[in-house]
Amino acid sequence: MTSVSTANRSASTKPWKPYRVVPKSWWPDLWLLVAFLAFSALLVWPTFVVEFDVWMREFVEAHRPAWAYYVSRVLIFSGQFGLLGVVALALASIVAYRSRTIRPLLALIVTYLITGGILILKVISDRVAPRWKEDESDPTLPFADVDQALLFSNLEPSMSYPSGHVLNTIVWFGFIVLLVGSHMRSWQRHALRWTPPIIATVAMIVLSWHWVSDVPAGIFIGFLILRFILRINWATMRFPPALAWLEPENKILGIPPATYREFFRSSYAPIEPDEQRLRQRWPDGSPVAPKL
Repeated sequence: MTSVSTANRSASTKPWKPYRVVPKSWWPDLWLLVAFLAFSALLVWPTFVVEFDVWMREFVEAHRPAWAYYVSRVLIFSGQFGLLGVVALALASIVAYRSRTIRPLLALIVTYLITGGILILKVISDRVAPRWKEDESDPTLPFADVDQALLFSNLEPSMSYPSGHVLNTIVWFGFIVLLVGSHMRSWQRHALRWTPPIIATVAMIVLSWHWVSDVPAGIFIGFLILRFILRINWATMRFPPALAWLEPENKILGIPPATYREFFRSSYAPIEPDEQRLRQRWPDGSPVAPKL
């Protein structure tokens, strides 16, 4: 009875099919980094970019209707790091349970650590927000002027640059597409990738939570992180001895752990033939299973 139920469960288990559009070149990554550094240089002294930031802040504060403020307070949650992390954790747990693999959760942990590490960059850049005190109910709060809106301002609190909200939407909604994108239509994947960053950008500018120039920096770093995540062969990489316990069934099947050289070669490489087969379909519409 047990063997029959186990066999039925194994037959009903579908392998995880991460939807990876693998970057083919490193040049875009290099240009994203150069663009971030060059754009950041324009914020070290009072340039036209900083002056535009202050002008836009004053324009929004003078013309913002009450309804736009409250709608933006709701929409801004689309870029909250904690909320997106919880949603991604729930989805990764469901995918891991249904596929009987720890790999979606491993991808989540790596993404979470890399994205959380951007807090270091926000601390180093030391830039205040347009309204840079925390108590928004106080109408006497100071607004940063052109000289105070620069990087390395030495004011507190100062963690505005780059925009974490935009970065989070790019990375985490891109990660959600990685998790379950193979079950979506093309327009759904595009909507999930591009709509949240636009919503978060508009909402945080309306709320004066970020400068306009914080947005491009968040875009540059967000895509750098996402492109790195997409390059990893989450579903097919071989685990070394230190991680072999994550897949105990390999020991039962007599599959030895990979050497560390094999681990790095299998984890960070262009799309593999087996993963290409996951994109193929049988005549009945079901996905072609990978070779084991």
